[in-house]
Amino acid sequence: MGQWKNTSLLRKFLFSCNGLKVAFTMERAVCYEVCSSATVLLLGIAMKRPLDRTIPAFLISLLPLSLELVNSAVEILIDCHIGQTYREDIRRTKDMLSASVFVSLVSCYGVAMWLLIRQP
Repeated sequence: MGQWKNTSLLRKFLFSCNGLKVAFTMERAVCYEVCSSATVLLLGIAMKRPLDRTIPAFLISLLPLSLELVNSAVEILIDCHIGQTYREDIRRTKDMLSASVFVSLVSCYGVAMWLLIRQP
């Protein structure tokens, strides 16, 4: 168990960076959400919105990415421990995980666009 213990802030940071790299290479949805967040930031800059609206819009657009990372990790755990065999309860679990990502996408990107588009 000791080998998994994070002993320093630097090691925690490096493990987190490795997790992002793995997710970016394994999950296409993570790539899409990174590109969408970058698009929100660039859109705010291109529309010449003040930073007090652009930065919150960008930060809100990162929330679905964090939920997608959790979703991907849980799905990998399910597949590793239960296998690829079909079970109705596993299908429902994965559907609920997917629904949580969808709700965060709609709500967070909706708020981000509202912040950028609304008039002062």
